[in-house]
Amino acid sequence: MTYIKIMLALFYVSFSALAEVDRQVKKFEDLFIWKISDELKLTQKEESVVSEIIKDTNKKKQQSNAELEALYKKLNEETSESGKKSAFNKIRALHKAQLNITLEELDRLNKGVGLKRLGQYLEVKRDLSEKIKNVWSQTEKKGDKVLPPPKIIEEK
Repeated sequence: MTYIKIMLALFYVSFSALAEVDRQVKKFEDLFIWKISDELKLTQKEESVVSEIIKDTNKKKQQSNAELEALYKKLNEETSESGKKSAFNKIRALHKAQLNITLEELDRLNKGVGLKRLGQYLEVKRDLSEKIKNVWSQTEKKGDKVLPPPKIIEEK
């Protein structure tokens, strides 16, 4: 009986953790859509089109990434050469599918907001990605030496 209670407790904790991650992803996605809409000064109709495209693309990418993670694990755990080749071929196919997801996103955005706004979207997306990477890399480098503030030298 206690074994069942422990299993239920573990299930609840893991489900709660996954739900929290999902909420954080949705929150980040909404912030991204807001930033894109603000930077590109989208109309209400354009914002709804872009929002749908971004959410759909992110969902497809998340599913693909989850499949890839499972395949990476399978490739490393597989003992037979034929099993490794099968996993490798599936990984290659999924990477091609991810490229198609990105191309589909670009085509849909071009059709939805036009080339000019698509170019602006790509610039804003790149800038935001760089900022996020910089923040992550800074948090990983916590052990780096902190420099003292610069000294101000006045000439007389």
